[in-house]
Amino acid sequence: MELFDLTGKVALVTGATSGIGQQQVIALRSAGASVVALGRRRERLDQLAAGDSQVVPVVADLADTDQLDEVVTQCLQVFGRIDILCNTAGVNLRQHADDVSLKIGI
Repeated sequence: MELFDLTGKVALVTGATSGIGQQQVIALRSAGASVVALGRRRERLDQLAAGDSQVVPVVADLADTDQLDEVVTQCLQVFGRIDILCNTAGVNLRQHADDVSLKIGI
C-alpha cells in the first residue's frame, strides 16, 4: 500500500452515490485521502460519509452547470485545495458526441 499512499491529498469524486464513484470514495479513503463526495442523493452521501470526518458529502446535480462554481467553492472551504478529481457522474445518452451540449439532452 505504500505505493498508493494518498495521505494528505484531497479528492473530489463526482457520481459518488453509487457504482464506480462510490467505490472510488471508499478506495481513496483507504489510501488516506480526504474526499469530497458529490452526488444528487443526500441519503446515500450521508451513509457513505457516516462517522468519517474526512468524507464530506456535497449534494449537487452537475447537469446544472451553474452549480459547478459552488461545488468547487465548498471543496476549497473545507479542505483548502483539490489534488485529485474523479469524474464518474454520468448519464446514458444515445446520441453522437457532437450532438450533445452542456445542457444535458439538448
